[in-house]
Amino acid sequence: IPIIYDIEEDEEYLCIIEEYVSGESLAEYVRNNSPMKLSQICDFGIQICKILEYLHECTKENSENKAVLHLDLKPENVMVSEISAEGVPRCIRLIDYDNAVVEGSGRSMYTGSKGFAAPEQYHRLYPEKTADIYGIGILLMYMSESGHIQSGVKTLRNKNLKKIIMKCIRHNPVRRYENAGKVRKGLQKILKNETK
Repeated sequence: IPIIYDIEEDEEYLCIIEEYVSGESLAEYVRNNSPMKLSQICDFGIQICKILEYLHECTKENSENKAVLHLDLKPENVMVSEISAEGVPRCIRLIDYDNAVVEGSGRSMYTGSKGFAAPEQYHRLYPEKTADIYGIGILLMYMSESGHIQSGVKTLRNKNLKKIIMKCIRHNPVRRYENAGKVRKGLQKILKNETK
């Protein structure tokens, strides 16, 4: 998560001054490194889940007990940074919090990026953590399908990853994973089996 250094505000505008995040977007990375290995897809997914766990659980830090929802998980908003000399990426950073809201703030949303936003965002419903879970599923599919999400999960070779993605992107939010930690644990299990 980028560090915010300052916030400037006047009658018309709000300007956020934040840390510059170097690297390439996940969109660029997938374009240049497809097909991605299953272990790398799981590693990137785990890192994204950890970021969302932090955002969704920052309730411990505020008295209102509310989660922060990103609501615009797309490849352009995920940065792959800190590339090692061997070309191995080590760090995923999540940027662009323009659509972020506090859960339960009473804001209905239809923003988000076409093809990546959860169905409820298109219907102006009040988003919950499960909207970000949907975004994780679409990002996992994007990495697995070399940048194509239209083909769906039918062509996925790894049945365990396919199950995780299918549960993340269910149309009904109640049928998705309830939190990013459960998605992370599923990906860690696949990664553990892959490295045996």
